[in-house]
Amino acid sequence: MGKGSVVEFFVKGQPRLAVEDSPEGKQSLRVVDSMGNSLVVPIRDLQFSSENFTLKEGKSSTPENLPLWITQAEEKAKILDLRQVWELLVSADERLVSLEDLASWIWDGLDGPGAYALFRTLRADKVYFKAKGNNWEIKTPEQVQAAEKQLNASSARAKEQQELAEILRGRIAEPSLSLSSEVLKKLEALRLYVLWEDEAPGKNTALEILGLLERSKTRDSAFKLLVELGLFHEHENLDLARSDRNTEFPSEVLEEAERFSQARLALDGRVDLTHHLMITIDDESTSEIDDGLSLEILPDGQKVFWIHIADPAAWVPLGSTVDQEARRRGVTLYLPEKRLTMFPQVLAEGPLSLRPGCKTLALSFSCRLNSDGSLESFNIVRSLVRSSERISYEQAEACLSESSPGGVNSEAVHLIQELGVAAQKRLEWRTAQGAVSIELPETDVHVDLEKDQVELQILPTLKSRELVAEFMVLAGEIAARFFEQRGCPTLFRTQSVAESPVDLEPLPAGPVREFAKILLMSRSVSTPVPAPHAGLGLKLYVQATSPIRRYSDLCVHRQIHSLLAGLDPVFSQEDLEALAGELDALSGQAAKLERQAHRYWMIEYLRRQKGKVWEAIVVGWFREDDRQAQVLLVEIGMRTLVKLSQTRPLGTSFRLKVSAADPRKDLLTFQEVGAP
Repeated sequence: MGKGSVVEFFVKGQPRLAVEDSPEGKQSLRVVDSMGNSLVVPIRDLQFSSENFTLKEGKSSTPENLPLWITQAEEKAKILDLRQVWELLVSADERLVSLEDLASWIWDGLDGPGAYALFRTLRADKVYFKAKGNNWEIKTPEQVQAAEKQLNASSARAKEQQELAEILRGRIAEPSLSLSSEVLKKLEALRLYVLWEDEAPGKNTALEILGLLERSKTRDSAFKLLVELGLFHEHENLDLARSDRNTEFPSEVLEEAERFSQARLALDGRVDLTHHLMITIDDESTSEIDDGLSLEILPDGQKVFWIHIADPAAWVPLGSTVDQEARRRGVTLYLPEKRLTMFPQVLAEGPLSLRPGCKTLALSFSCRLNSDGSLESFNIVRSLVRSSERISYEQAEACLSESSPGGVNSEAVHLIQELGVAAQKRLEWRTAQGAVSIELPETDVHVDLEKDQVELQILPTLKSRELVAEFMVLAGEIAARFFEQRGCPTLFRTQSVAESPVDLEPLPAGPVREFAKILLMSRSVSTPVPAPHAGLGLKLYVQATSPIRRYSDLCVHRQIHSLLAGLDPVFSQEDLEALAGELDALSGQAAKLERQAHRYWMIEYLRRQKGKVWEAIVVGWFREDDRQAQVLLVEIGMRTLVKLSQTRPLGTSFRLKVSAADPRKDLLTFQEVGAP
């Protein structure tokens, strides 16, 4: 090395030129750049040195002359044509040349800027030459052809990527701009990356797109980009997207559902019960009405209670396209922001639903009760019914409290009161059999994405809700006894008591004791083998009252239909065992999705209420030694984990304030108000 030589080295990945000043030990040089900065550079890091070449003007330069030197090098680089030089060398049958040899084919002599211009051009070249130590290998025509092909492909891809970046920037700036199917296909990699991150197929494509738009290559960045592109909502339900559940019905399902809805079904073998005063009691927002109630007074004064259940099995053939899609879904999914039905709307809210004033096909469960509320006798018939009146829970509650419900006729009022008396007897009887009632607040979360509104409401404890629930349980017992009488397997619902039951007596009455009751019960499951349902206090039980929104109930209905028709059961025990596993898994998945969405929106609600003080009760412990408590937020009925600043007895009331809330990260932390 020599003083005045121009050298190149890299700083943070970028090439920098400087002029050698003096040695710095045996392994380094002190150099000065054009700004007068003095740097120490290891000799091994030098990429270029003018000292290594025979130059016509000498090798000495100064930091002051370096800008002119660089400009001259850039000008020389612009006129270099490596292909032309390569063609000359190939024709001369050359295979290996030095930089000076190459320069002689271009210029009369080699100067410092020329040497650097040629060096950088050769280093960047991917087609004609290849470095071989201090020399350059001349590629064969075949190698050049292959390299040019690859380079053209890379150039085309770079152009394509640039066009994609421009399209995406345009869409972000103007959301009304449409995206082609080809672009949407590419963006699918981005969506999958958000859902599955490192395990996502096409992860590299997703990261490439983020790089094109100069975004950080993270999952959060990908999510924000999809929101900006209008392909995700700010509150996109990622748990739902990760599930394999269809959010839209395939066209062939909708087409078949439309045909089914227009069918005229035979009424042969159906009992006409349209003369009954039948009412339905539901939330005002309910659109899939699958149960109704009536009361028949026999000539001898005995009361026959009727539970009428919608009959989708009559409309939807087993194995049809609509049926297969319903089976894939398993249940109707109720999320705060939307509802994903098991059947298409044209059926679920059309001929399947017990709409007021409409004649509807049903399975009707009738029974007489003993004075203690137990089941005396029962029957199930295929029927034709007509709902006389649709009544809300609030209206039914007014009827039960003997106030004046608006819009309910006197006959319906009397019917509701009779049903209320019977429901109370049934509840008392089941309680005596060991039924467990858990009285914790239930919160309704309603979200309007368009208006960006999140509303929470604790559902009031209404006798009318208990009335309907009691008669649905009664129908389930009737169905179970029906199958037991005939020795026919079905999807029985069973639940056992926990192996280590909690002693409730020492616990404070109210939320603490009610929360502990949850620990008493194991998860209920479906089985083709009859078994007790401890939570309901029944020796046998079958879910049969929601066939529009629960596929297992539809299977039960089909089994009932076959027995009423004197045919062999539709499903064998082996069939039912397979169905039980399949449908329980779908039901469990749906319940999890509903819990996740419910919690997401509760956290979002709390985030929007940051600063508000909430009343809380300690209802249980997750890790008492670490003061991690199960806490009930009284005003919104939310149960969540809170790390307490001090140990508090169960049932203790205290106040909390949100310290951090991020529903996307499932993050919710609190600070105690007034804590020492």
